[in-house]
Amino acid sequence: MTGLNSVTVGSAKEVCLVRVFHEKFAAIHEQQSATDGGDVNIWVKEASRLLSEQWPKGGTVAVYSEKIIQETNYGTSTELYALPCSYILVEGNRCIGHGRLTECFESAGGNAAAATFIVVSHNVRGRGFGSLLMSLLELEAERLGFHYIYLWTRTAIGFYEKIGYTKCERVSLKRACLKKLASNEVESLEAVLIKHRATIGDTPALRTTNEWHRQKETILLPPGDDESGDAEDVWLRKRLVEQVGSIHIPLKNRLEEMKIAFDAHPRSNELEWCYRILLVPWQAQIGPSCGLAALRMTREYFLTRALSESANENQHLPSLLGEAQERGFTKDGEVFDANHLRQLAAETCGIDCDTLSVKELTPQRVERILADGGLFILPYDSNGRTRLPAKFNGRRAHYGIIVGMAIGLETEAATNVESIFPRLRQLQENERDYAFSSESRENTYLFVQQSLSSNLSIASWSDFMESNDQLVCVDETKFGSTTLDLRDRIIVCRRLHPHVLSDS
Repeated sequence: MTGLNSVTVGSAKEVCLVRVFHEKFAAIHEQQSATDGGDVNIWVKEASRLLSEQWPKGGTVAVYSEKIIQETNYGTSTELYALPCSYILVEGNRCIGHGRLTECFESAGGNAAAATFIVVSHNVRGRGFGSLLMSLLELEAERLGFHYIYLWTRTAIGFYEKIGYTKCERVSLKRACLKKLASNEVESLEAVLIKHRATIGDTPALRTTNEWHRQKETILLPPGDDESGDAEDVWLRKRLVEQVGSIHIPLKNRLEEMKIAFDAHPRSNELEWCYRILLVPWQAQIGPSCGLAALRMTREYFLTRALSESANENQHLPSLLGEAQERGFTKDGEVFDANHLRQLAAETCGIDCDTLSVKELTPQRVERILADGGLFILPYDSNGRTRLPAKFNGRRAHYGIIVGMAIGLETEAATNVESIFPRLRQLQENERDYAFSSESRENTYLFVQQSLSSNLSIASWSDFMESNDQLVCVDETKFGSTTLDLRDRIIVCRRLHPHVLSDS
């Protein structure tokens, strides 16, 4: 069988990965029908046998292995389709392997798929087909828009680590009934299930009851998989994509966000909000890389201001993730030291920047830097649901960019009554002294752009500063034992170094 996914390995026979759907199949990326190379029904039966042999005590896998392969998305397009889907690795005219992709939750940002029911025939093991199967699955997952692949195993940890997978925390598969839930809502649901499981207990007698089987069929893992549900399982993941493209959000959208935030203020009818905001291109983070995403957004903003759009597109930025890994700053994008992020900003991105003390910062200074076109990168704890500053002692530490601010001034009537955004206007040069005359910071709000949501995080000055002041430790369940050096740290970014522009 030939096709764009054919590759020569081992005995030099051609190999192809085919997608199974509704008792038919499509060769990945192939335009013509691939059925000329063999009978899909035979391949499905062979794959079913492989699954049953791999998990002979797997219950659901053993009994319904053929149904597992066929229960997939029924779309016939070879370009775009939804998961879950099963894939069969075919050499010549015989099935030699099987893998399945399904969506899963990625709490750190990005889209993730899980690779399940991975098996290669005993007859061809040791010839590179396992690595080939995973490589083809990874390519297809990336083509479908996924940024990570997760999996779990007990016996093949070394194999997966050899092909680039690293140990990670457990995630949840996206079953159809859960796809509308956010990752934090799924975490809450899992906590309830775990508590319920602990209450019921794990006894031999209970294992024979229907209640035990209902426990095993949780939202965490597929029921009946012999490699699921127990403490011995080791979860691993592999990053497929370092970054995604940025988008430009119009001022009108930002003004609408401000209006919503300030309408909820207890003195909304008494204050007129004078704002200053910079329109910074927004980029979603992939994995725990909020700091790296903040640097990319900051650099693109400075380039956009200084150069034309076409020149900006021709700018090549070295891999921030690769540079951070090479310097020993990160494993997968997380940066726990503000000084490390500043070094990347200055030395890799070419940004004129410094690390300052948050306690020495004033609203006047922030407004002055913003007026000059500068930005601030601020670490704080982020609420997983609202994305607003919170207090988790650093366990939800997140980097955001201060792109603007607003000051509530007392006024008898709105001076901007004809605007679609009454009581909301730009801060004027001649108002600065008056705006900052009060020592109170109660009505000073910051606009923070962060990479987990395209919406601004709009909260009071004190909320952001107090959140920063309690950043003392990381979430050890996710990142292990490491030092967090973000408290009383903020990075001021003024402009690009002249040599960056001269090289454009």
